[in-house]
Amino acid sequence: MLEYRLFRSVNNLTNFQISQTVSHPGSLAVDTNQILPGNLYAYTLCAVDTAGNQSPNSDTVSVGLPEINWTLSGISSGETTSLPLNSFLYDPDNNVNQLQLVISNAINLTYTIVDGNLHITPDPLNFIGEAHMDLTVSDPAGFWDQETGITLSVIQKSPVGITDLNIGIPTEFELSQNYPNPFNPVTHVRFGLPKTSRVKIELYNLLGQKVDTILENFLNSGYYVVDYDASSLPSGIYLYRLEGDGFSEIKRMILLK
Repeated sequence: MLEYRLFRSVNNLTNFQISQTVSHPGSLAVDTNQILPGNLYAYTLCAVDTAGNQSPNSDTVSVGLPEINWTLSGISSGETTSLPLNSFLYDPDNNVNQLQLVISNAINLTYTIVDGNLHITPDPLNFIGEAHMDLTVSDPAGFWDQETGITLSVIQKSPVGITDLNIGIPTEFELSQNYPNPFNPVTHVRFGLPKTSRVKIELYNLLGQKVDTILENFLNSGYYVVDYDASSLPSGIYLYRLEGDGFSEIKRMILLK
């Protein structure tokens, strides 16, 4: 005997490539080559003698690593947000109900895991601001993944007067001209979000002073229209600004009474 050759395949059981060799009579190999959560790693082994003769490959063994894919960045104050575990947990060779999820360092939120769902509630219930937590998931074999420093923006629930147009998803942030314009006293502001974002639309006078907040909320990607009633404001020219996930744009509206 000369050596053993270890072959590895990632996310399939056919495309094996040589991973490493172990000199006989060694019996240990450690794979540290780009081991990533969510992948399935399969291995097979053959033996080689000093003449270069290679044995048939051994049976295949495989192991999958659990993965956390957390995308939620905001929840609403005053209510519980529920997420199916399979919307952010994945393991190639285990069902989600075989995984163990541990939540730690929770700040300004409480949580429960019931019937395959994670329920998150602001703490206190009317809290508005930033909440934090860490997630760790492990499988029955002890493999694990972790995501720390998760921040959730806790904001007021969508106000009455905002409409999801359900006409698709834009490729970039958009802010349209309000309509009608000039208006008295109600106008409509349309905007588009290419991804789930925390959105703020604020109203300013020509001196740059903020006079009102038209909208501040966490919204999914899509097109929206928000109705704004300016009954409490005097006639004049105003500027409204949309901010979301690093995007900012300003347009002008005219109130005539």
